[in-house]
Amino acid sequence: MLDLLIIGGGPAGCSAALVAGRARLSTVVVDAGAPRNGVVDHTHGLLTRDGASPLELRRLARRDLARYPTVEVVDGRVQDVEARAAGFVLTGTSGETWTARRVLVASGWRDDLDQLGIPGLRSVYGRSVFPCPLCDGFEHAGVRKAVLLGAPTPRMGAAQAAHYLTAVAVLSSPDFVVFTHGLPAAAPVRAMADRLGVLVVEAPIVALHADDGRLQSVETADGRRTACGAGFVGGAMAGPSHDLLERLGVAESSAGGPWPVPDVAEDGRTSVPRLYVAGDARTGFGGLVRALAQGSSTAVTIVFDVAGERWGGH
Repeated sequence: MLDLLIIGGGPAGCSAALVAGRARLSTVVVDAGAPRNGVVDHTHGLLTRDGASPLELRRLARRDLARYPTVEVVDGRVQDVEARAAGFVLTGTSGETWTARRVLVASGWRDDLDQLGIPGLRSVYGRSVFPCPLCDGFEHAGVRKAVLLGAPTPRMGAAQAAHYLTAVAVLSSPDFVVFTHGLPAAAPVRAMADRLGVLVVEAPIVALHADDGRLQSVETADGRRTACGAGFVGGAMAGPSHDLLERLGVAESSAGGPWPVPDVAEDGRTSVPRLYVAGDARTGFGGLVRALAQGSSTAVTIVFDVAGERWGGH
C-alpha cells in the first residue's frame, strides 16, 4: 500500500510529490497530461522562471522528482476512487489499480470554450486570446484588445463580468472593446464600461480574424470589423476536471465566490479522513505560484499526519 497517491501532475501535485519524496513516503503521481495552461507558450509570475513554457516547467518538475526513489509519476487518469477503512482504492482509465493510505487531489479545473458560443475562439485561444489578465495582461498592454464575454455561464455572471473588465484595465490597460456576442450588456457591465470609457459592442460575433493564431480583428453581425491585436475571454472555466471529490462526499464550501469549491481546511484536509486537496482543485483558480505553495504546504501536513500515525499513536 502506498503512503500517498496524488491525482494531478501539475504545479500543486508535483510540488507536493517533492515534499513527499524528501520525506521518503512511497508516492505515486497520476498525471492525465491535460494542463489548462498547456495551451499557452509562456507562463508568467514565477520568480526565476518568468516567461518559461508551462510544458518545460512540467518537464523540469519531473526531472526533480526523478531524484527520489520513492516517487513515481504515471501517465494516466484516475476514473474512480473508493474510500475504505485503511485508505483508498483507485482505478485508472486503463484498468490500473492502486491502494493508498492517503490521497491528495491536485487535478485542477478544465476549460469549455464551446459553452461561450464564440466562432473561431479555439483557433486563437492561448495564442493571442487568454482567460487570465493576471497571467498575460502585461504582455498585451500596448495593443487594443477584445474582451469577449460570450454567453453567460455559471462562472461568469454580470457582477463577475464587470469585475473582469476592471482586472483587464488594471493588469493590462483600458484600451479594449467589450463584445457581448448578441446579448444586451448587463447593467453592471455597461456601468463599468462607461466608467472605463470603453466601447461595448452587443452585436453577435460572426468571426475572429487571425493570422497564425494572432488575433487581427473581430467581425460582428452589424457589419463592423473592429481591429484588435489580442484579447481576453471570460467564463471559459467549466468546472473541476472530474467529480471524484463529490463522489467521496466532500461538501461544497459555504464561503461563496464566483465558482463552487470544495470545503477544505487551510492545511488541505477535508472532512474525509486522509483525503486532501491542493491547487485549483481547491480554489477554482489561484494561479501557478499559489498552486505550488498549496501543494508544498499540504504535503507538509500529510508528512506530519503520517508521523503522528506511525509514532504518535494517532
